Amino acid sequence: MNTSIHIPKISDRLNTYLKHHKIPKNKLIVKAIEEFLEKEERSRSRYEDIFNWQGVSKVEFDLELDRDFLLPSRDDVL
Repeated sequence: MNTSIHIPKISDRLNTYLKHHKIPKNKLIVKAIEEFLEKEERSRSRYEDIFNWQGVSKVEFDLELDRDFLLPSRDDVL
């Protein structure tokens, strides 16, 4: 895929970095995009684990019956 990007404020700094480290601009951009996508995918999978959580096996309680651990309702306090 061919892409053209405009990097106005950091182009001099970027060129200096690339010359010093002898890295092609395209290689740096591809690496940055890969790292970004990997980070996003890890973040997304972390949230999917939370949303798909089914509880802990062998631990059961009925929320309607086991409410002793809850704070009193506002009506009870007033």
